Amino acid sequence: MNTPGLRAVIQQLKETNLKENAYLGFFYNDNDHDYETYHIKANKEGLELYAAKFLEASLEMDRRTFINNEKEIFSLNSKWFDDSDFQFSHIELLQKIKAEIVEPIEEAYNQPWKDKLSGYAIAGCFIFVLFSILIGIITMITWLF
Repeated sequence: MNTPGLRAVIQQLKETNLKENAYLGFFYNDNDHDYETYHIKANKEGLELYAAKFLEASLEMDRRTFINNEKEIFSLNSKWFDDSDFQFSHIELLQKIKAEIVEPIEEAYNQPWKDKLSGYAIAGCFIFVLFSILIGIITMITWLF
């Protein structure tokens, strides 16, 4: 979308949605015993005003200088979404592609031989203790009978 088109959409979203009626909040739910969940509570006005904030951030990409391909900060300070478990204070604007931003997934863990040896040593000690206990029990039974 071109810049004038984005500005028109942002203006329309801001004019048609009253900030007094807008609601958007980010919440954390730890009631699930299996895993943690995060969710957003929002009404239509809140979603549209937040979308306008994101569109404003995309317009800022053209205005910023990005010296040495560094990040720029776009503030998200808005009073109408302050009732949250946590808040996002800003957006880091980056001029990089996804492959440069996302850290590569580490390859499968290759266990070094020292770690393998320690596992075998612990298992060997455990088997030795069990074998010693078994011999002790057999010896006690032969003494009794």
